[in-house]
Amino acid sequence: MQEPRPASQYRFSLANVPTPIVDAIRGAASFSEAVLNQLQAGIEEVDGDGRAPDASGNGAASPQPPVPGATGPPGGPAIQEPLEGWVERVLCAAFGLEALSRSPDGDIPIPRGTSLTWVRVEDGEFPFLHLYAPLVVGVDRSPELYEAVNRVNLQVPMAKAMVVGDGATVILAADLPADARSESELLFAVDLLTRAADHFDTALQERFGGATSLDPTGGGDF
Repeated sequence: MQEPRPASQYRFSLANVPTPIVDAIRGAASFSEAVLNQLQAGIEEVDGDGRAPDASGNGAASPQPPVPGATGPPGGPAIQEPLEGWVERVLCAAFGLEALSRSPDGDIPIPRGTSLTWVRVEDGEFPFLHLYAPLVVGVDRSPELYEAVNRVNLQVPMAKAMVVGDGATVILAADLPADARSESELLFAVDLLTRAADHFDTALQERFGGATSLDPTGGGDF
């Protein structure tokens, strides 16, 4: 598997994402489940054989020292930073960027290897962050596919893999409560999900066909 390029070199363009991927990500938010409290790593091959991928976290993101999420004068009441602004500031600092690219829906793309993970801010009464990654698009539904997806779920307990759509798409998704505004939890979740997506997308493609989000040869303008 190729080494991910430094995130600071990426500039995202939806023109480089296959149309089935774009169609799949627009409806992905409805297929989320609550994130487990105990975040765990430990990824294995989809078919249960082989070695687990490198867990060093090299690639898209690494946890950074916490930065306060609220501002205000010394001794005065804290002013809560808007959630959208907080997420952008944390991710820009982690990736060494001045600004983030977004999809037309406002989702933030994070490429890693052949995968593309998206961060969606749900800033309602109970704010949370929705992370989702289409693993493969255009695969045939079969008992073997569902068994493989179940194996993914056993190996990535913080997230949920599922098969959606008529032209079957496998999506990996997780929700992260945003009330605590924990930078370390956000960056850990981003690193874990992008690392899992970059591993399982190609593992599923090798067994079941379909398309990954990005060209394995490293094509695309980021």
